[in-house]
Amino acid sequence: DAKAYGLSYLKNSIFFRIPFFQRPYVWKSDNWVEFYETLKESIINKKSTFLGSIILKDTGDRFDFNSENWEKPIYEVIDGQQRLTTISLFFRAYYDAFIKNDTQKIIDYGAKFNDAFYTKWQESKTNRHIKILHSYFDRKPFEKCMKGNLNIGSITSDSDQISKCYQYFYNELKNEKNMDIIDKFMEYLLNDDEKYKIMVIIKINNDENEQQIFNTINSSGVRLTVADLIKNALFDKLNQLTENKQDVIEFYNKTWTRAFLLDFETSKYWSKLSLTGRLERERLEILLHSIAIIKGFYDQREGDKLENLHKKFASYIKDMDLETLKNFIIEICGIGSSTEEIKTGYAQIYQEHFFDFVESDLFSLDDRNKVFHKMLEIFDTTTFNPYILSIYKRVEAQILNSDEANKLLLKLEKLIARSLICKSQTKKNFNNENINLIMGKSNIDSLLSDDSINDESFRLCLRNINNDYAKAVLFMIELNRINPAENAVRSIVYGYQLEHIMPQKFQQFWSIETLPVFDNEGKFIDNPEIASQTRTNSIYQIGNMTLLTGKLNNKIKNFDFTRKKIGSNGQKGMADYSSLLVTKQVINEEVWNEAKILKRTIQLTNEILEVW
Repeated sequence: DAKAYGLSYLKNSIFFRIPFFQRPYVWKSDNWVEFYETLKESIINKKSTFLGSIILKDTGDRFDFNSENWEKPIYEVIDGQQRLTTISLFFRAYYDAFIKNDTQKIIDYGAKFNDAFYTKWQESKTNRHIKILHSYFDRKPFEKCMKGNLNIGSITSDSDQISKCYQYFYNELKNEKNMDIIDKFMEYLLNDDEKYKIMVIIKINNDENEQQIFNTINSSGVRLTVADLIKNALFDKLNQLTENKQDVIEFYNKTWTRAFLLDFETSKYWSKLSLTGRLERERLEILLHSIAIIKGFYDQREGDKLENLHKKFASYIKDMDLETLKNFIIEICGIGSSTEEIKTGYAQIYQEHFFDFVESDLFSLDDRNKVFHKMLEIFDTTTFNPYILSIYKRVEAQILNSDEANKLLLKLEKLIARSLICKSQTKKNFNNENINLIMGKSNIDSLLSDDSINDESFRLCLRNINNDYAKAVLFMIELNRINPAENAVRSIVYGYQLEHIMPQKFQQFWSIETLPVFDNEGKFIDNPEIASQTRTNSIYQIGNMTLLTGKLNNKIKNFDFTRKKIGSNGQKGMADYSSLLVTKQVINEEVWNEAKILKRTIQLTNEILEVW
């Protein structure tokens, strides 16, 4: 139910509740400036402006405040708390700047101002309560502002955002030169005939899907994620089970805040977006999804969908008692402070092992786990994250030792690499197999026995491999060729340039007339079409590819083999970028043709079979 309203909507006798563990007030000066200038512009141009939409969920609740029965409906602010808070602070600053100390204006405007931002909790009572009940973290500064108890001179750059917002509006209003604008600001708030319809109120019922609505209407610029909804479900339930609300705040700080919001780098890590299938998801959501699979209350084989993940969490914790719920949250987040023993949760295990990579990262077989996760990134596979996380959890619980875990992970890497390089149908079953592996209903050895990814199939697929996967194969071969006893270099980066030695554009300098084509048995192919197709096929074999430490000039890339190796006309050739072992071998060759490619393909295939 969406409808346009003016600010006079706020005068309805309703209560706005900010979900307790929603993110805090985060609007900054840019948002305040835009808000203020937008209102001014609309007054100057005598046109209504648009402040955006606010999504409210009819909870069906009645609020018990100070043991008094609340007689008004409670709406949960699903989206728009930043906007509602800003509107309230703006008009409170206006009231303090121009109404508070003017007896006549209090008579003219005071009652209607109170109606907009305060509600009686019983009609027979004269005392009022602020309509917006903020989260615990913002409640004190918000109430301090709205009750007129804030000392504006005490606000500094280190103060909370709510106080700084109030200070900004108060100063701007007091410094405003155009008093016509000042006088008309209240008209926006007080107008009862809905002349200024400047926002859209969207009401949703309890049984409606908030996430589906947020995917369509992203009014705040930052969608309410599934992870947000799960967090709300966990701590709302905890709030219901706990008499002392301060205990909930402390528990939240020692668990969720510590795990996911401790500092900028931690928050950045968990908010990173990854493309999984067709959906872009936050890493925190991927973690929670993994935990749901591990715990067995989410299974896509039974029709469970990611957009309903928060409902699966809510259902899972529905009948939990206080201690069981707290232990579950600790299992997710861990817990700890300077005064107590720290317990490790899934969050710490995940952050320790699931890396963020940069181009300068070095890799070696000394840290095979890091190489494993780089391969997952290259093969763009997150499907097995729950199974991988479960392995690390078992190590942390001393159910598996590190060697046993590494063997399982390397087998999994082999399964993923072969399945994707061979374009096997086994990839379509990754979701199912991930769950089967966690439940112990399957094992990787049995999955590797599939004919589509056996040794012979893998050999054939390496004769027609795409560039990204070829780079991964050559990188792994290079890592395994490095002998610490013989080489000073023990670590390499991943950011090398893949090069087709016989170029993809071979027609000018590698034509079948210039360089004859022979079949696998060494017989000359005199049919031009067959010869051309044979050459094309050879180009995409792993044996025709190598890694260079720098990028060749486009002309050099297509030159004949001699000039491509040594360069031409001042342009560097492959020899100038040939410090890697997989490339030095090529530089030592005098000619390059189909026979050389096939020989090197067989050699590289045998080497990668030792790894995968």
